[in-house]
Amino acid sequence: MPMFYGTPVATATVIGKSKLAKDIVTTAPITVNGGASLDNVLPGEDADVTLALTQNLPGINRFLRGSFNPQNRYAIDPNICLLPTAKAALTITSLVFTCDADPTGEFDADLNKADAFIGKANATKLADITTTAGAYASGAVTLALASGKTLYLTLADPDDNIKEVAYEITYDFD
Repeated sequence: MPMFYGTPVATATVIGKSKLAKDIVTTAPITVNGGASLDNVLPGEDADVTLALTQNLPGINRFLRGSFNPQNRYAIDPNICLLPTAKAALTITSLVFTCDADPTGEFDADLNKADAFIGKANATKLADITTTAGAYASGAVTLALASGKTLYLTLADPDDNIKEVAYEITYDFD
């Protein structure tokens, strides 16, 4: 599980080991006094406490949200980077796209992953996004994106009636 470790964040007086340990949720050891374990600190003793915090808690929904003009984007570059680098392995659980109009020709794009956005090495299509009456909702999906990979859209030539597409991609960390 991805973790980050900080420098001492506070000087605290340890009231009791069970109280302190119970109030702090962590998946890594709590260190005090430059690396000593919590067991070595006596109640009432001052200690610099460094917490190992879980940055990417699994099971908590996170969102990528935005909108773009598909005409302008397609004219410049049909590839739109949504997530330059995944900070940890994640699973996409829902995709929602909506247009500003019910176009004659529906919005069409591919959701892709690759090693990096530049060059798009090892590109793989995760999902085909095609709206119906200007809207697309995937329902429950399970699309994996490994740590360090990029997530991007590749647009098909958009209908002239679509001036804006909004999206919401729901994901959580593994």
